[in-house]
Amino acid sequence: MTRLFFLRAAVAAAVLLVWLSAGAGVGAQETPRDPSTTADAPGTPSGATLPDGLGTFLDGYAAAHLADRYPPALMVAVATADETLIRVYGTADAATGAPATPDTLFRIASISKTFVWTAVMILADEGKLDLDADVNTLQSAVTIPEAFGAPVTLNDIMAHRGGFEDTFGVFVGADSGLTAGALLDRARPERVAPPGERTAYSNWATTLAAVIVETAAGQPFEDFVAERLLAPLAMTSTALRDPQSAPERALNDLALDARTAAPHVQEAGAASAVVHDRLEPVFAAGAASLSARDAAKWMQFFLRRGRAPDGAPILSTKTFETMRTRQFNDRPDAPDFAHGFMEAEIAGLPTYGHAGTLSGFIAEMRIVPDLGIGVFVAVNGAERIRLPDLVARAGIEFAARAPQYPAPGPRPHHTAARPP
Repeated sequence: MTRLFFLRAAVAAAVLLVWLSAGAGVGAQETPRDPSTTADAPGTPSGATLPDGLGTFLDGYAAAHLADRYPPALMVAVATADETLIRVYGTADAATGAPATPDTLFRIASISKTFVWTAVMILADEGKLDLDADVNTLQSAVTIPEAFGAPVTLNDIMAHRGGFEDTFGVFVGADSGLTAGALLDRARPERVAPPGERTAYSNWATTLAAVIVETAAGQPFEDFVAERLLAPLAMTSTALRDPQSAPERALNDLALDARTAAPHVQEAGAASAVVHDRLEPVFAAGAASLSARDAAKWMQFFLRRGRAPDGAPILSTKTFETMRTRQFNDRPDAPDFAHGFMEAEIAGLPTYGHAGTLSGFIAEMRIVPDLGIGVFVAVNGAERIRLPDLVARAGIEFAARAPQYPAPGPRPHHTAARPP
């Protein structure tokens, strides 16, 4: 694990804090606005279509921000339940000059956590997990000591309100040969607040949730995700673990690793490739990579309200609605988590998704239910501004036909399931 990783992690934590307190030429590889082959799922926004001119808008936006060739590459996927628009610009590896394409994989860092939370909800849907049970009863890898007269539950963890101290200790043992459970036990954070009282983003607790998935499913986490999510969604260009060059051994399909973009930093004004961050064995918290095409498919799962392309339910309607509901209602007009998904307002509309940062990668995913669209953006250079955040916001504002600086007004209220 590099010093650069911990710097990136600290920056990501700072960005999260702001989020919680906030109210030469570039070439494009693209796929056109492609209709899906599947029927609408029940509850899908009727008639949601990609806005005319969005591709041209993205081309201009990318040209302006990538004029100095940093970050080297930018991928954008925009989706409705039935259509996708893919734009990929720039270079996958500055050292070789290999172009980035719609089939290039980008590491998505903490957006990987959305696989964890969705896996938890699948098992809850099947009655195999109780979100209000003491997590000590759901796994045997680590025992969380008693404190504050209340146990820690999955509902607490998914809201990042487990009450744990803020620490990156879980990453110190990366590629140590320990199992995820053993590393969790060694790096167990202190309990510093009652469950549910405050938000403190926790990679440790997310990894614990992945271990709970393994225990309830009776199989490795990555196998469960591959069988229950990636396969039915036809996500054939997604890798869940570190690329081969990080741990220097193959953990994914080598063909996928070969298509993974290189991470870069900026040195003397130019892009310089660096090594991939090592997250093993806590890969579930942030190691995944995917292509722009698969990014669109992942968003379509949410836009179809938990259904596969053929309309088969992966999550029941009731469980999908639960997943989209905040567990705590103490800040209805401010950003917060709903079962692991970051909620925020853009262009006056509620959105949900996640963000992620690793050395040399930044990614952003935003779903806008009222518009029936999702935007997923990733880059393979992590210096300067968080470009994916800007592109995602600009794309949503374009789709909403919102002015660049909307007038202040009342914010929409988010629903909540239970009091703090």
